[in-house]
Amino acid sequence: MGEKREKLELLIQGGKVLDPISGLRGQFDLGIRSGRIACIEKDVPPSRAREVLKLDGDWIFPGLVDFHCHVFWPGTMVSVEPEGLARSSGVLTLIDGGSAGACNFLSFRRSVIEPSPFHILAFLNLSCIGLATEGIPGLNLKELDHLPLAHVPSALRTIEENRDLIVGIKVRAYHGLPSLAPLRLARQLADQTNLPLMVHLAPSPPSLGQILPFLREGDILTHIFHPQPGSLLDGKGKVRPEFGEARQRGIWMDVGLARVHTDFSIVRGAIEEGFLPDIISTDLSSGNREGMVVDLPTTLSKFLAFGLELDEVLPMVTRTPLAVAGGGDRIKGIAVGKSADLSIFRWEEGPVSFHDHYGNSVEGKGRLSLSCFLLQGRRVDAPSPT
Repeated sequence: MGEKREKLELLIQGGKVLDPISGLRGQFDLGIRSGRIACIEKDVPPSRAREVLKLDGDWIFPGLVDFHCHVFWPGTMVSVEPEGLARSSGVLTLIDGGSAGACNFLSFRRSVIEPSPFHILAFLNLSCIGLATEGIPGLNLKELDHLPLAHVPSALRTIEENRDLIVGIKVRAYHGLPSLAPLRLARQLADQTNLPLMVHLAPSPPSLGQILPFLREGDILTHIFHPQPGSLLDGKGKVRPEFGEARQRGIWMDVGLARVHTDFSIVRGAIEEGFLPDIISTDLSSGNREGMVVDLPTTLSKFLAFGLELDEVLPMVTRTPLAVAGGGDRIKGIAVGKSADLSIFRWEEGPVSFHDHYGNSVEGKGRLSLSCFLLQGRRVDAPSPT
């Protein structure tokens, strides 16, 4: 698993590789050269490298992916600044969940995505204004309260001009949505562009039963653990048939943790019923980053505290979100010749307690803590605790 023995720029030793993409698992030395993985071997002599990074059993993952966050900053008040987020969390691919619509996507592209060293992709909001009105004090106006804002022609044009970055269409079926017309228009747009549709779930109305007719295989439901009414579990704690039907039809289930969109009692009951998410994401925003959501590694640690194994959750933040977002060259993995995008974490053993917005908690035995990451071969250490 190596190339000819040129001098390596960096040699990583002492780490445990776990990669759901390539299937690689175990203790290997990784050699980095010219931004790519040059060798994956046992016991590489340090003399082969200009620099050696010695780990102490830290986990080496392919670059983590947050499938649902909000990083059109400062274009919307609910977004967070992406570079600081990525550097502090080791999340190398950020997929924005509909912060921008047709009216402001070009600004998002030019001011945020293109200057960033990190990988940023996006779902385009069906509403041409995106989330421009969210977070403005005293303004109770959502992006689909006026149907003309769901302007399909401008959305279609924006998608065709930005196919390299737009991976799907976002529509929020928020509580009190004036009608189901936005879902019909979103379905039309998804069919015209051959892109997946991500639908934001919330306490009904509208219910999942009303939403399902607009969904097709490959679409995504986000906030699957939202509270009652109309949550994933019925009054007897059983998975509602609509969710089972959605899964059977090939619709992806995304956590979209957020602050008010996840009820730990629903998470616990769903896991007990064997209904796991396909994707773990944060729905990180300016309103939930501090204290409640924090970042993707913290969110992963919560699901580990619920009893899931690292082998179960890691595909949900690497292989699966990249596949749902179009796959292809975006799915890199840890293999010789691939870009050296690596997220490296240590496991901090010790009691930890996580809380939700509704007074529920889950107790864990430890948490993932960022050691460092490599972005195209360039090493960046975790920020010092403040």
